[in-house]
Amino acid sequence: AGDLGARLRASGGGCRIRMGGWFGRVAVEVVVTCAGVDTPDGHHDSLMLTGPSVAWLPVATRWFQLGARGGLLAGSIIGERTATVPCDRDRDEACGFRQVDERVRVHGFAASVGVTAQLTLGARRGGRFVVWADLGTQLARFQFADAVVAGRLTQLTIGIGHAHAF
Repeated sequence: AGDLGARLRASGGGCRIRMGGWFGRVAVEVVVTCAGVDTPDGHHDSLMLTGPSVAWLPVATRWFQLGARGGLLAGSIIGERTATVPCDRDRDEACGFRQVDERVRVHGFAASVGVTAQLTLGARRGGRFVVWADLGTQLARFQFADAVVAGRLTQLTIGIGHAHAF
């Protein structure tokens, strides 16, 4: 949404990778959020944001956790473009211009908020599986070559994981 939504469209899949733990009613994680995006000129790029997240869990039982989270993320939008550049006249007199593939990288940051519900399956000791759902919004700003562009990214993620109790 916003100016970022006018410049980019979500395409393909996305992901949210979480790694961390919860201690009483507080959870601390490092998260990675990724998404495929399309530009108006037909290019397909990758958006990735990563950073720490802290959650408050008003419901935190052995088997079920429900909480609100927030964090600060940094990342980039990366893509490939074909550019026309002048040739090296010392090497080839007949060449005027040539095409090269170059990587385009746009840096940015985001404030992330969301809610997470998690169901823990299995015994308290040893490994156990986790089923979780997360609804989150990132308020992001990216520095493009021609402007600073802000917008909102909203993502619903349903996932499975593996946890280990110590």
